[in-house]
Amino acid sequence: MIKRSKKGVASNFEVDVIRYLPNIQNMSDVFGALAHPIRRDVLHLLRRKPLAAGRIAEHFDIAKPTLSGHLAVLKAAKLVTAERKGTTIVYALNMPMLETAVAALNDIVNAKRAKMAWAFDRSL
Repeated sequence: MIKRSKKGVASNFEVDVIRYLPNIQNMSDVFGALAHPIRRDVLHLLRRKPLAAGRIAEHFDIAKPTLSGHLAVLKAAKLVTAERKGTTIVYALNMPMLETAVAALNDIVNAKRAKMAWAFDRSL
């Protein structure tokens, strides 16, 4: 439920939440994908340039099927794109999704700061 001010206008926090409502499930997938350190390391590798799955695997001491599972989670969360080139799959960062995730986090942090400032001002 959206709380409205006495003038009937939603707060900035509520407007920001509404802006992300269509993407909430996807944002849950994004933040779930970011929760694992190996997946964060894969994203770190991809920030310089797209890499083939085999080149990514060279950086990790895990079984290829395990890495494939991590790549699938990143792809499902739309954090990476995958392009087949012959028998090779090349992975690249999906910058628009990363930017959306950063913006969502930024809005949450700013809303929390605004609420804390409002509570502090009321206590004076």
